[in-house]
Amino acid sequence: MAKEENTNDYDLDLGLYAYAKSNCGCCHPGGGAMEYDRYGNRYDEFLADGGVPDDLDGDYYYYDSGQGAVVQAPWDTAGVLEIDCLLCHMQGYSTASRAVEVKTGHLYTAPFAGAGMGTVVDNQTVNYDAALVTNGITLNTSPHDFNCAQCHAMDENGYATNPQNARSDIKKRGFTWGDIQGVPAAYERDVHDMAGMSCIDCHSGEIDHQFAKGHDKVGTVRDDLDWTITSCTDCHVDDVNDGDQIGVDPKTAHDGGGFGGIYSFHMDKLDCTVCHIPFKISPTLRTVEIAAGVGSGKYGIWTGGSPGAPSGWTGFSPTYSWWDMEDGSYKLFPMNHMTCVYWGEKDGATGELTHPLFLRNVVAAAAGATLSDDTGDGKAEVNTAAEIDSMITQLLALGEPNIVDPHIWVAPHLFSMSHNVRPAGDALGAGSSCTDCHDTGTWIFDGNYMIWHYAMENHAKLASHLEIIHSDGTHEVLDIDFSDPANNYMENWKLMGYTQAEHDLLVVPR
Repeated sequence: MAKEENTNDYDLDLGLYAYAKSNCGCCHPGGGAMEYDRYGNRYDEFLADGGVPDDLDGDYYYYDSGQGAVVQAPWDTAGVLEIDCLLCHMQGYSTASRAVEVKTGHLYTAPFAGAGMGTVVDNQTVNYDAALVTNGITLNTSPHDFNCAQCHAMDENGYATNPQNARSDIKKRGFTWGDIQGVPAAYERDVHDMAGMSCIDCHSGEIDHQFAKGHDKVGTVRDDLDWTITSCTDCHVDDVNDGDQIGVDPKTAHDGGGFGGIYSFHMDKLDCTVCHIPFKISPTLRTVEIAAGVGSGKYGIWTGGSPGAPSGWTGFSPTYSWWDMEDGSYKLFPMNHMTCVYWGEKDGATGELTHPLFLRNVVAAAAGATLSDDTGDGKAEVNTAAEIDSMITQLLALGEPNIVDPHIWVAPHLFSMSHNVRPAGDALGAGSSCTDCHDTGTWIFDGNYMIWHYAMENHAKLASHLEIIHSDGTHEVLDIDFSDPANNYMENWKLMGYTQAEHDLLVVPR
């Protein structure tokens, strides 16, 4: 498939960087299914035929952090990763084995390792497993949950052995579906999973291989597919009485449980997930710091502590935020606010972030800056005024046109909780218990969200950007005092944009 025209210089950072670094051989440019450059030339054949690219557009060059320089990618010798049907359609495929070969530069033969067809000798040779001739391989017409989970959920061992192994959705949202292998029965992940449903029952797709998706606000991947996911009401509510309802209609139970009559407005203001995903048994990331460069690998704090075997995990309760719906209205959703610390440019007129700095620039600056480990976790962080000044000096010394007025940003990002629907008895308000929410000390209003976990000295170039959304869709940016970790907490009612007076009314026992 041909690449979309893109002249953004971020290509140089993200494009072929995936050639050597990415664990995902499916989606990332340079490390996956994109075999052709933006002009329609197949990478490996173009270079092998003597083609010489005339610009640093990210198709044929990438930043090698080991050499500290921009180098030409060896497509002519490494080959490209062609579309690999088995990645999704072969249950038992190992993305970990595939990634090992990708990082070695065996792009031609990496898919054979992933499929377990044999042992890769080099980029031209595979010693095939003779038993395949007799036993063959098992293919699924539709992707199995295991195949989805290898990229979106836990590692091949069934759980994250350390933060580096956890897949993206675990860091952002905790467990997502049937992504745990062999955990205790008490780890009920989702009632739909327990009923035998699969990922594709909601994330349906056609022969064009475009899967239905929700409406994530952070990512920008295929936004044209937003709102194509199967919603709760698609299955549980028969709006037009045409008999297409396939799940239990909750109306009677809700009416009898105190959500009918004058209290039916709850259905208009709250997404189903607010009550039906009251907590997760797994941990998720709350803080990520890359201000000292990606090499720092500073993943900060996990909810419930650092992950280990499932038996040692404790869970977390979500924060909450108003989110715009497809029709333009706003509903409350359960969220994980994950705070990131990074470098970016600030617009002098609006005070807003204009663009984050390239990680290659941050890595280069950190190598020359005077940084120390003030938190005792074995990795340097940028949290004192002197360290911030040192990084700014080094960043400006790079002479990059995109670095003019660098600021260090502390910005929470919102990730919605859309999986792990609990059994009805675990839902907020179950058994007509209004005090699950409307009482002093309840989590939904009085729970404290940890914004950051260590002190950062005040500095003119330290920019906080905690943006909250009100129920009418208006946005508000709250300043944060990071000088004392004790101040780095905020109650949920503030994150939802309520005033003190509104909070006091909401926590009156019902």
